[in-house]
Amino acid sequence: MQIFYAVCFAIITVCVVLVTVYLVQTLQQMRHTARAVEYLALNTNDRVDSVKTLFNTISNISGIVQSTAFRAGQGLLDAFTRFRQNKE
Repeated sequence: MQIFYAVCFAIITVCVVLVTVYLVQTLQQMRHTARAVEYLALNTNDRVDSVKTLFNTISNISGIVQSTAFRAGQGLLDAFTRFRQNKE
């Protein structure tokens, strides 16, 4: 029976060592990833203002184009409706 306990204890010890090695590698990878995310956040933070200005400009141009296109389409539709009414 002592041999059985010794084998079980050896298996448990090997499993604990393997889990510990795996967890250490996981923690190292998490630390590396955290450093990369921190670098990315700092790098992105510097560029946010310039990108924000660009997006505001694009939004303004898009609003102008949509407004102009809508007005032109509305004008064409009104002209077509009037032409059709005059024809009848």
